[in-house]
Amino acid sequence: MSQIDRIVQVYISRQTAQVDIASFSIPLILAEINTTTIDFPERVRTYTSAADVASDLGDSHPATIMARRLMGGSVRPAEFRVGKVEVSDDPGSTPESYADGLQAVMEIDDSWYALLAASHQQSTIMSLAQIIQASKKIYGTSTQEAAAVDALAVTDTGTLLEQSGYDRTFIMYSATADNDFPEAAWIGSELVKVPGSNTWEYKQLPGVARSNLTSTQINTLETKGYNYYIEVKGANITRKGTMASGEWIDTIIFTDWLTARIQEQIFYRMINTDKIPYTRRGTSIIEGEIRSVLSQGVTNGGIAEDTPIVVRSPDPLNIPESIRATRVLGDFTFEVRLAGAISVVVVRGTVSY
Repeated sequence: MSQIDRIVQVYISRQTAQVDIASFSIPLILAEINTTTIDFPERVRTYTSAADVASDLGDSHPATIMARRLMGGSVRPAEFRVGKVEVSDDPGSTPESYADGLQAVMEIDDSWYALLAASHQQSTIMSLAQIIQASKKIYGTSTQEAAAVDALAVTDTGTLLEQSGYDRTFIMYSATADNDFPEAAWIGSELVKVPGSNTWEYKQLPGVARSNLTSTQINTLETKGYNYYIEVKGANITRKGTMASGEWIDTIIFTDWLTARIQEQIFYRMINTDKIPYTRRGTSIIEGEIRSVLSQGVTNGGIAEDTPIVVRSPDPLNIPESIRATRVLGDFTFEVRLAGAISVVVVRGTVSY
């Protein structure tokens, strides 16, 4: 021990442990990959360019086409995943279902947020939507079923999704869906934006053909929960920006972001503090973390800045001793108003001499 250490003894403990931060900007392309003809031993790979996917899978592979749509805009994801649904030419082999492939991917890599699938078969879409509904993720798909624009049809994919109340799956109608994969272009342009800062309506999709729809067809699509891509006043734009249930896509993403960040903030404070006391001072520490996230939500644009944020903390003195002994503290509650977005504008005026 040096002389200075004998005189002044300083001990510093580091309370800097980090927690994993959930990402809301990483898409996953799920596609069939023939392991007999393609060298792709992993269940999932990370990519930063469509060219790399083409190099691995070939120019005409559906995953390559989707990757090009995903990365085709001026704003694009920094990275994305390609997940394998395993098929083989080996005699006696049974092709894997998309649902089984997705479950296998999620067991290995669950860090992505938005699912895209190379199959537009109704059975595949419904099975994937069911899995995603039970997760904190979203799923985008599309269809070119003629029944989508038939007002009398009740078994088209959009109707089935809407009837199931799926609020984590959105579906687009496009007459060229199986070639264009418009959902990939849409996710590529919007997922990278800060949750709360954008709406998914009125967006342009490079490389995607617009649909030529009558007013009757548009009304049918909207009734059934479809999104679509049309030309309005010379601009090609997306409509409506909703999940199959009718909930706004951006609302689902923002509330997922809010949930994840509150969990992460509180957990970070708990692992970097020797003890958070079961007292009013302790509840104020937790409340401070909640308010910090809500304030960031205002900055992001997801929470209205013109309405007060209300956070209510439990009073430890009003909690029974038997509960306090378990060291479980609840319930913290908060009330905020979503900023939402303006989708339709109504103007009424009068002119006169």
